Amino acid sequence: SQTPMQCAFSVSKRHFKKAVDRNKIKRLIREAYRIQKPALYKTLPAPFIGMILFTGKEIPSQEIMNKNIVKLLEKWRKSISL
Repeated sequence: SQTPMQCAFSVSKRHFKKAVDRNKIKRLIREAYRIQKPALYKTLPAPFIGMILFTGKEIPSQEIMNKNIVKLLEKWRKSISL
């Protein structure tokens, strides 16, 4: 069966030269997305594909990442339901 949403994650090489740092940020994003995924899936009317681009200049904490992902997914929900 098809999943309600597929999501890709990207971190700029320009701001984070070391792959270790880029991978750490992607792990933080994936974890925050994983936690919010069930609530997002309940509200999707059809399958979607999305991409999250990290544009910050420093590595955030997991708490900050969680708050930002919640805000982002709420914006997605509103734009999808229009």
